[in-house]
Amino acid sequence: MRTLALHALLAGAAAAVALRAQQPPPPAAAPDASFDGAAGKVALRDFRGKQAVVLLFMRGFEKGMTCYYCGEQTRAYLRSYADIHAAGAEVLMVLPLATDIAGYVRKIGEGAAPPDPNLALPFPVVLDKDGSACAAFHVPTKKGGLDPFPVSSPATIVVGKDGRILFEQHGDDPSDRPEAAKVLELLRTGTAAPAAPKPAAAPAAGRAWLAYDEGLRTAKARRRPILLEFHAVW
Repeated sequence: MRTLALHALLAGAAAAVALRAQQPPPPAAAPDASFDGAAGKVALRDFRGKQAVVLLFMRGFEKGMTCYYCGEQTRAYLRSYADIHAAGAEVLMVLPLATDIAGYVRKIGEGAAPPDPNLALPFPVVLDKDGSACAAFHVPTKKGGLDPFPVSSPATIVVGKDGRILFEQHGDDPSDRPEAAKVLELLRTGTAAPAAPKPAAAPAAGRAWLAYDEGLRTAKARRRPILLEFHAVW
């Protein structure tokens, strides 16, 4: 009888260990990042125990230019903010390596349809002037090159009321951002629906692209027309 009881105890312990091994690890604690806001410093620790935080790492605001997709995301969160706030969260829109909050908001308003040069946002737009918050949250930044924006892969990160990361998505390209509705669902239920798989891109036709000067010389030599493509960075 004692042998059977011992076997049952060992089996129960083994089952408990196996169950713990199958469970996902607890969420990681968010870095204690801080930002420059319009009215002073804004730190993530200020929200701990009070509110969840939706961090939106945008592409930046450089040379008076804003990214088209940043404008779309800003307006989406403007429409959804009341519901997000009611779900117990604050939104922090982060401009990496930027210095002008008012200029960004004004430019976003001017790009709306119809334009709204007096756009006011109900959530804070903050600056990560030195890129330290981006580095802490693994959002790559760069300076220089043809792309005027320091971030090419925007990120959305949700930090829970307890200071742990509940959700994060780092975009594959400037347009790859979770919808505000998905973030709201996460805040309300604690879980987010998995992202729909992206359709496989069709293979691009091979084409020999040449620099302007070289292409001009080649076209003249072959007496062929020139196709010029102008690339817009969104």
